[in-house]
Amino acid sequence: TCLHHFKYQGRKKIHDLSIIGDSRKALTMPASRRSMPTLIPGSGSMNSRTYSQYSDLNSESGTLPSHVPSQTSSSEADALVKALQEANMSTEVGLAVLDILSLYCNFFKKNLEYKDGDNSLMQRVFELHLYFLQHSQSETLQKHVFAALRQFIRKFENVLYRGNAKLCGDLCYEILRSCNSKLYSTRKEACALLYLLMRQNFEHTKKKSVIRVHLQVIISVNKLIGNVVGLSNSHLQESLAMINSYASSDRQMQMFGPFVEFMSGVARNRREKSGFPAEVKDLTKKIRTVLMATAQMKEHEKDPEMLIDLQYSLAKSYDSTPELRKTWLDSMAKIHLKHGNYSEEAHCFIHIAALIAEYLKRRGCFPQGCAAFKLISPNVEKEESGIKDDSGMQDVQYTEETMVEYLEKASRSLEVAERYEMLGEIYKLVIPIYEFNRDYELSVFIERMTTKFRSPHPVGKRVVVTLWRLATNIEFRTLGHLFGMGRSTACMIFHDVVDAINSILLPKFLKFSTGQALRNTIDGFRTRWGFPQCCGAIDGTHIQIIAPKEHHADYYNRKCHHSVLLQAVVDYNYRFSNINVGHAGKQHDAHVLRELSVFLKASAGELLPNWTIIC
Repeated sequence: TCLHHFKYQGRKKIHDLSIIGDSRKALTMPASRRSMPTLIPGSGSMNSRTYSQYSDLNSESGTLPSHVPSQTSSSEADALVKALQEANMSTEVGLAVLDILSLYCNFFKKNLEYKDGDNSLMQRVFELHLYFLQHSQSETLQKHVFAALRQFIRKFENVLYRGNAKLCGDLCYEILRSCNSKLYSTRKEACALLYLLMRQNFEHTKKKSVIRVHLQVIISVNKLIGNVVGLSNSHLQESLAMINSYASSDRQMQMFGPFVEFMSGVARNRREKSGFPAEVKDLTKKIRTVLMATAQMKEHEKDPEMLIDLQYSLAKSYDSTPELRKTWLDSMAKIHLKHGNYSEEAHCFIHIAALIAEYLKRRGCFPQGCAAFKLISPNVEKEESGIKDDSGMQDVQYTEETMVEYLEKASRSLEVAERYEMLGEIYKLVIPIYEFNRDYELSVFIERMTTKFRSPHPVGKRVVVTLWRLATNIEFRTLGHLFGMGRSTACMIFHDVVDAINSILLPKFLKFSTGQALRNTIDGFRTRWGFPQCCGAIDGTHIQIIAPKEHHADYYNRKCHHSVLLQAVVDYNYRFSNINVGHAGKQHDAHVLRELSVFLKASAGELLPNWTIIC
């Protein structure tokens, strides 16, 4: 919040707003300090200010800097002074925040390194550091920002190179954005920081490789191409040349050792050439390849055949690394969405899902692999079956949930594109995973397909119709009038939703506790209600019904009305754990109990296995 309110807007913007007469409150100056000082030598208002606010003013004469023309009007002079005030205030606040962050990192280093940085505390501290790179800063503050980041990299090597790869990837992305800056000073600082990140990665791996930074930088370049408007090829090329010059001039990293070797009984020190400069050159070469290919695609934007050939050749170069190919396909999906090519966007998502499926196959989690997508598109298996398990795979964490997520994205895009014939094959892949995990939304099973002839009632409306019927028990004719549908439609929707709830949600949420959960339930009954050795409370109730035409006497209960019996078990927090409903109202509770699944398990000794004393 502090950084946001004291955000530096840039001298030109502050100057323009001051001359125009902006009616808003200044973002970086409190209301009590927005009055303009008098530019008269020796006046009290000028001398009462601090030097840091007017570092660009002539301290001896109290006049404007030398680069401001002498014939500048008074309004422009006031605007320049206000710009200087806000710039210096923003810088001072930023420096204070950086100091606090540095102290915090020193005193709470162990807390920040907990689980290799995979904790909310490190996430917040890391986001604050990145905030300075994500927003414009004055050149003075920017030098200190990069210095603080260099200190952060040296202090938290395990977090960046051994923990979650997302932190390293986000940092690489923001550094590369700075390498694309118009300011030479910013590009120079960013190049030095990126070089330090690679160097520390090389030393962290005991001078073996920079695989994590290598992979994350290439991924970030692809994200940058898709996300940043006005990406300057020349600025990035200049930054890459600067990084190469750092690697070639760093003598300490060109050799490593010394090693002691014995020749003819004499011990000698030997130093070997380091592979670090070669790895840096290889990385910059790959980045240049991506930039050149992107530039060529922009040149041939209006030539569809040439554009497709270039895209295909670039995609083939990414076959070796799944995460890199996934990033490229994500970028392509965004481009297709921007141009309204929903079918192509869906195929990008299908290729990503197939890529994940092949990865899971090699981990023994999804036996079919990308061959399961053969009926969706014959090209998928051919394109995605060639992934390689290189050393960069250590940062890849794909699951079946990730694959399902992309298949759902593909299905939504196909619906918009009206490619309904492909949806069935996608659902054949998704539904078995949902059924196996029993961790899915009900909407998949009660949603209906949109066709050329009709639009189905949305899932939310179907659920509301069912809940209204269950709560009020009104007739289907009245229910249909309330929700704008026919009587038969309301009846069909009600039964569909109820059947889905019973077959899908009932086994998931209504189940008797086992293991430690059962012990917690027993402890809860003893401590909350004073019932020792109790694992559930059981009771029954009569649900009144209209007398059926056949065997109506069996449903006439002792309370003098027709009903069916509901018998249920709850825990100490009133949560249902078992139910049995449907027996005729005339039957005794003991008879219903004998058919309860909990009773049958208890009789067979399966409810409390190997428990001799319950306490």
